[in-house]
Amino acid sequence: IITFFANTSNLASRIASDIKNHIFNTYNLLSVLLVVITFPLIVSSLTILKTLLPSIVPYYLDTYLVELDKGLHFGVAPWRLIQPVVGYPYVTFSINVVYNFWFFMQFFVLIWQMFSLNRPRLRMQFLISYVLAWLVLGSLLAILLASAGPCFYSGITNQPDPYVPLFQYLHSVDDLLAEHEMSLWALDTQSYLWTHFQEATIGLGSGISAMPSLHVAVAVLLALVGWRANRGFGIFLSLHALIILIGSVHLGWHYAVDGYVSIIVTYGIWKFSGYLVRNIPEKRLMIKTAV
Repeated sequence: IITFFANTSNLASRIASDIKNHIFNTYNLLSVLLVVITFPLIVSSLTILKTLLPSIVPYYLDTYLVELDKGLHFGVAPWRLIQPVVGYPYVTFSINVVYNFWFFMQFFVLIWQMFSLNRPRLRMQFLISYVLAWLVLGSLLAILLASAGPCFYSGITNQPDPYVPLFQYLHSVDDLLAEHEMSLWALDTQSYLWTHFQEATIGLGSGISAMPSLHVAVAVLLALVGWRANRGFGIFLSLHALIILIGSVHLGWHYAVDGYVSIIVTYGIWKFSGYLVRNIPEKRLMIKTAV
């Protein structure tokens, strides 16, 4: 508007120049291209790795994690502690909605940071942390801490299942939702993963791995970048991360300790990535043009 009222004759060329200099410059395009190429490779590789995980190392940690969970929560399984608060059918369904929406939430923040122009240090810290979270938690630690999670406990360990009451409740919620032509998506997904596991086949998102929780790790990473960008956004994404942590236990996907380990490791990755990008100016120097 200022440029227009200043009677600038080459308004269109000025706009095109700004877009070229501030958005479609080599630095921005290369950093965006790096993520666009890297992310699908990481996800596809992780799917294959999770599917082949039992061939690499057996699921050995589940029985220990059950006891560790109880030990950290005064001798009580964590899902029992939160059940009086979240154990209502439509609360459970709402948590499942948020848990599934995690996939879209991460892409919203990823795209936002890919094209963020004003804070290159924050952007690079997030992008590096995001890639490292998938590589370290989704690959390295998934192998070292091989476990299947509560939903597959009895099938993997062939031992009495301490999570029978939890899944009796979840199936009762699913039956209630079926009356309204809906379902509890977590149970459908768990059945899908178990089928691929038994048949040793690879499908979209197939593979079983509980420790550590990538859902919690990515949600915490979103919250960390949210706090750096805006207080309100930080609060919103922190609440999202809390619901993901609760949902991971309440829906039978993870042991609580899976989430705790993810929080600690993700924060360490965030600080390490911040150290790597410490020399990048926090505010980008914008190209000045005369009016």
